[in-house]
Amino acid sequence: MIRILLVDDNRAMVRALATAIPWKENGVEVCGYAYDGEEAKNLLNEGTDVLVTDVKMPRMDGIELTRYATENFPQIQVIFMSAYSEFDYAVAGLKLNVYDYITKPVDNQKLVEAVLSAYSHGRIQAELESLLKDSLPYMRERVVMELLMGDVQGQRERLTRILPEWQEEMWFTCMVFDLFQKEADI
Repeated sequence: MIRILLVDDNRAMVRALATAIPWKENGVEVCGYAYDGEEAKNLLNEGTDVLVTDVKMPRMDGIELTRYATENFPQIQVIFMSAYSEFDYAVAGLKLNVYDYITKPVDNQKLVEAVLSAYSHGRIQAELESLLKDSLPYMRERVVMELLMGDVQGQRERLTRILPEWQEEMWFTCMVFDLFQKEADI
């Protein structure tokens, strides 16, 4: 069951979204709702799959709530709802990797589809991250072996494509440390 948290300062809107949409029929459970970002912040947890939040709210807006959620619960997918179709909100959402932006009045079917799609996207992302994490030891070993065997240029090109955040110096430092460690053990 997909677990969602609904957040909007319009209490009637939250109640309507929570009760008017046949969530359970779509495999979704509303695990909570809040009327501002501060309240929602206390309800977020590891079990939350999708956060559906208004952008403009008192105390803590949807942008700050999203920033908090993605820093503390990176598995949560976020969908913005807003009566405003302002470009600044869309840009803020893109920068925070918000999955979707739905304008009010909310089309119930579009919201359900967005939640299902966001959840699916989050699952695929988690599986890819897990696969990458499991593959890193093999990839590191292969890089070191190819560097030792002389395929430096080929490795530079692969590393730039596959792991752009890692710099070439990091690999050489790691390799030199590894070589010195092995010599010390002999």
